[in-house]
Amino acid sequence: MNSDIPTPPSSAFVDGRLLITEILGREPASILRPLECQASDGQRYFIKTRRSDMLPLVCEWVCSSLAHALGLRCPSVCIAWLPAPLLNASIYSDYDLVPGWAFGSQAVDLADTFPKASTKDVPITERQRVLAFDHWIHNGDRQDANPNLLWQAPQKALWVIDHHLTLPAIPIREAQKFHIFRDDWQACWAGAQGDEIRTWLAGGRSQLESILAKLPAEWLKDTGDFVENVRILLSRPLP
Repeated sequence: MNSDIPTPPSSAFVDGRLLITEILGREPASILRPLECQASDGQRYFIKTRRSDMLPLVCEWVCSSLAHALGLRCPSVCIAWLPAPLLNASIYSDYDLVPGWAFGSQAVDLADTFPKASTKDVPITERQRVLAFDHWIHNGDRQDANPNLLWQAPQKALWVIDHHLTLPAIPIREAQKFHIFRDDWQACWAGAQGDEIRTWLAGGRSQLESILAKLPAEWLKDTGDFVENVRILLSRPLP
């Protein structure tokens, strides 16, 4: 049973913050096992909470927001309040789910995990941008078998998702060796194309402070120099 933390006043629900109104289920495939929920805007979201170590939620918010700023196809994201009474009454209430501010990613209908066999169906410019973005944010979790990409085959629409393992000072895996689009590495950074990619990422970097400003204070408790290290990471020279 979670403590009955009072829901914030209506004035707290600004800048895209939402209230969770219904818990619909739970996604077992993801490592963070998000809740599928209905929010106050009438949309379905996958909601991730943490009892301790809020950095995965910070990474999700920062990198998903950067993806949006750069024009990558990424589900709409939100910071959503998960009420304690709603969670306590749910069959999904267990130790690793806590009330309070949570990260939400809007559900993408009729989408499957992206199959590597469909790589050539993705325009080369889009592949290069996803590859460069993941190198920039030190995302080593976009591999062949588990790309953390969704694919709507009829529309040939690629969606980037799941950024909770991003922004380490040192990448857990190097994009040029392990990324699902690693074969595009050389062309991505060469000549005029490389200049275009670096300028494109700089446009995302210009949005970083406004993205950081929207983080809940609770997520940043005991995170030390993490935010400053993110600023340094995203300002480093690129290939």
